[in-house]
Amino acid sequence: MITSLFRFIVRIAIRIFFRKITVTNLDVLPKEGPLIVAANHPSTFMDASVIGSFLYQKPRFLVKASLFNTTFNKWLLTSMRAIPVQRAQDSLDGQVDTSFLFSKCFERLAAGDTILIFPEGVSKHGRQLHKIKTGAARIALGAEAAKEFNLGVKIVTIGLNYSNPRLFRSDLYLTIKEPIDVRAWKELYNKDERDAVAALTQKIKNQLHEQIITTQDAEEDNLLEQIEDVYKGRLLEKFGWDKKNAEANFQATKGMEEALRYFKETDANRVAQLKNKLESYFHNLNQLCLNDDLFEHSHERRSFLVAGLKHSMYLILGFPVWLYGLINNYLPYTLPSRCAYLITKDEEYIAPIMMFIGILTFPLFYTLQVWGIQKYMGIEWLTFVYALSLPLTGFFTLAYWQDVQNTNDQWTLFSKFYNKSDLVSELIQQRSDIVQVLDQAKQEYLLILGMEEDA
Repeated sequence: MITSLFRFIVRIAIRIFFRKITVTNLDVLPKEGPLIVAANHPSTFMDASVIGSFLYQKPRFLVKASLFNTTFNKWLLTSMRAIPVQRAQDSLDGQVDTSFLFSKCFERLAAGDTILIFPEGVSKHGRQLHKIKTGAARIALGAEAAKEFNLGVKIVTIGLNYSNPRLFRSDLYLTIKEPIDVRAWKELYNKDERDAVAALTQKIKNQLHEQIITTQDAEEDNLLEQIEDVYKGRLLEKFGWDKKNAEANFQATKGMEEALRYFKETDANRVAQLKNKLESYFHNLNQLCLNDDLFEHSHERRSFLVAGLKHSMYLILGFPVWLYGLINNYLPYTLPSRCAYLITKDEEYIAPIMMFIGILTFPLFYTLQVWGIQKYMGIEWLTFVYALSLPLTGFFTLAYWQDVQNTNDQWTLFSKFYNKSDLVSELIQQRSDIVQVLDQAKQEYLLILGMEEDA
């Protein structure tokens, strides 16, 4: 009962927390087990909550045993179908006994359950895929071997791509691969168990690499982000892809990631020169308190002025609605964020804590506000309209504040163009040079791939 209620609440919360959720290949997800779901792990509890909301079966979760540290936690996690995992890093001597975990997983898979596993073993924010542990492969192969490979265990890999896992109303893109039939490893397993485990683990790793954006370290990640800022819109335009389409955005970034890795291996000096150009350009942007988005389609003073005037008109007309939404949503919106940062400093936990506190604050404050309006006004239709306006104006307020920042940027750019035209012109030229370099690299990379540019 508690699992069904929690799942229902989380499904609603996730769709409110994220502005847009896009899932590819949801139709390949098996409707029943025995099934192991293996996914990357950038955002702790958020990852399990998101994936669990899309699975047809209520999944079993592998949760580190240290969280079963109180009577309440043990009851809650057990009620949520969690299975405790003893981790080597949590042990004083680095040794763990996995017999209970494996026997429990074999038992649940034999019963046709779904088990959710994060094979990296740790949750770290960032676009890196950490070393894939062998646990998922060992559990899958062990369960099959116990039933002489007649069980039919499948492994489905899911890639989680957050636009910003800590930001309310950000975007989420999930990729799902065709299920891996574990029985295909029967012959190799019978010859050499370790080789079969290694091969299946490598298969999981390869699929996850295809499903997410991966960089080697923070420096490479920063370089890729800068390339995205300057070139992603142009790349989408060149191939005729919809800029609002999540899959198109993912494929564009994935292509840039793979191209960057290729050129780092074949022409490191060229990549170093590009890195210097980008660092100089973004340094100059920061010095003028500007951002790259303003330069994507604007190259003259008049275009900056027109954009600023349009945004200003919208802000003037929308101000009353923004003020109304701010007054009615300020406390339930800000409390989750403030509480989350008081509870923990770990970036990986901020978003899920915010979401779960928000599950409490928004219904509580909205109920009190609606009750107050009904009590003091006593007009049912007015109370209904007021209740409906709370979430609608809340979302508008968030979007409006972003427009305020964008409009401020537009006017800042216009003033810089007027007062420091030489510096702005230099920025435009810097950006143009970088785009030319990236255009050339793109053409070369497409030739290497045996592709031709249509646009």
